[in-house]
Amino acid sequence: MAEPSLSLQKLVADRLIADAELMALVGDPANIVDTGVRPERDLTVILGDGQTVYTGVIARAYLNLHVFVKEPGMKLAKEITGAIVDCVPHDAQIEHCYLDVDGFAVSDISINDTRFMHDDTFSHAVVNVAAIMRAD
Repeated sequence: MAEPSLSLQKLVADRLIADAELMALVGDPANIVDTGVRPERDLTVILGDGQTVYTGVIARAYLNLHVFVKEPGMKLAKEITGAIVDCVPHDAQIEHCYLDVDGFAVSDISINDTRFMHDDTFSHAVVNVAAIMRAD
């Protein structure tokens, strides 16, 4: 069985790349990466930090997305974050289907919160994603 937070990461990356509104802001799918270091590009969405909490056959997987944009304010980072908030969530009860990834049925993906900060070079947003998954 795959690790649930890694499977969630793959699913979220696919949803980001498939979203036209987000890709219009991000540009190149190569700007969406799995890395643990501060970006060298002017615009990067980083996937990777995760956690899994197991409760029997159900897993709650968590994933942090980091948006870095080299800009003087926060406008583009907040626009990208808004597009992520629009394209990532999924509710199986509303959509009438589960999402399948790596042997997991995903019933719910939600955005728990977003945070924004700025340093001397980058605007930086953090998007916290949570999912409810069970092994197929």
